[in-house]
Amino acid sequence: MPRYFLQMEPTIEDIMLAADDQGTATKGSETTLEDQKRDWEENLLAGATLMLSIDRVLYLRKVTSNTNTKLTFNTLPGGVKAKRGTRWALKQGLKTQFTPIEKANEHNKSVTADTDILSTALTPTNAPCLFRIMVCLDTAGVFSAMITKGSSAQQLKFNSAGNLVADAAYLFDILVHSGDSVNFQHSAGATLKVLRVQEIVSATQ
Repeated sequence: MPRYFLQMEPTIEDIMLAADDQGTATKGSETTLEDQKRDWEENLLAGATLMLSIDRVLYLRKVTSNTNTKLTFNTLPGGVKAKRGTRWALKQGLKTQFTPIEKANEHNKSVTADTDILSTALTPTNAPCLFRIMVCLDTAGVFSAMITKGSSAQQLKFNSAGNLVADAAYLFDILVHSGDSVNFQHSAGATLKVLRVQEIVSATQ
């Protein structure tokens, strides 16, 4: 005798419970939602998918930026607004969680002693994060990260402040937070064979 099973469509509650984070709005608008119970890292959620349950309709919007308590997202349809009591949920994309972001990729570049190697300092896309650095130069010398936050610039010397061996590849990690900008210097004039910097997000550390 055949058996029949009734397959139920997932409800809004089912969908939102499968998200990475969820809550109830304190207030909102066509493009923003605030939740005073949250303390997010600034702009950590940019690119995430926001799900909003408004009048029993599920709206999906891409988060464009965030503060510690407020999400900004692509505009809702005319007349639809997030408001106090609106249920929300967030789902991070797999690419955001697992794929490193290329921040610098330099090859065969002449560098001047004690001078910034990159024409523009690097800033994190998703802070806090980890910058993974691979470097190889043709001349021995001390390789450093120059980290600036506000008006304070600090030099962090790699390899216990010892010279890197010429023509050898090295791999270093540094922690980077919101507001940091990062550049690199070498204590001797050299040809930079390779400098690669990747931003490693928390899920892949």
